[in-house]
Amino acid sequence: MYRLALSVLAILALSGAPPCQAQSQAGLPLLVLEIRPAVLAPAAFTRPYGRLLAAEFGEVVRDSANADCLKTKGIERTALAKRTIPILLRQARQMFELLDGTIDRAAFDARLRELAGPNVEAEWARVRNDPDVKAFLTLYSSLRLAVAADVTIEKLDMAASILRIKLVRSISPLATAKEELINANPRDEYLGKLNELVSKSKSAALGRHIELAEAAQKALENTFKRDSFLKLGPVQLMAGLERDLADVCVGR
Repeated sequence: MYRLALSVLAILALSGAPPCQAQSQAGLPLLVLEIRPAVLAPAAFTRPYGRLLAAEFGEVVRDSANADCLKTKGIERTALAKRTIPILLRQARQMFELLDGTIDRAAFDARLRELAGPNVEAEWARVRNDPDVKAFLTLYSSLRLAVAADVTIEKLDMAASILRIKLVRSISPLATAKEELINANPRDEYLGKLNELVSKSKSAALGRHIELAEAAQKALENTFKRDSFLKLGPVQLMAGLERDLADVCVGR
């Protein structure tokens, strides 16, 4: 599989600002197009922003846990933080695996070759040696991890609400309007740096890289399993969340 990096337009789709419906639907599968779910899930929550979101999740669980249940299970409230990280990572990996399942890899590869040429893999390998392309890939990788963490928390929050799980407050920064979390989100910083890089670069390799990335984005829009994707609401993406939280004394 090619080590793809998506264009600025595709990055905007990941960040919740898609220019069309097809791109909007393909936005979540874009997250896992070039990285395995088993790698993406922990990576998203080892960066500073991801760690803040994970800590917030732990605090909400700690404050929501039933005291009698904790006593019965012999769980100290202060020890809950260590128990919430595995829950978050399991749910994140599961979500990314489900999204990965909506990508028809063979159809994608074939469509990409139609759009970008039969030698697209070799051409991508060549342009990745360019300094500006390397800078683009570094920024994009950081942005993707921030978006992945955001999406995980957002879907988890929505699933908990739908299931009527008794959390004392929401977790998602957008739902809580918690300034500390909103201000820590590096998305706009990365998007600004990417746009600045693209606008100032005179690298033909970067220009070609973006053309290839846009072809990859189009290929995914044309080939991902839309019907399967539309069946994946927050509860389906976060299957088992109710059981996971019940294990740490947060019930319905």
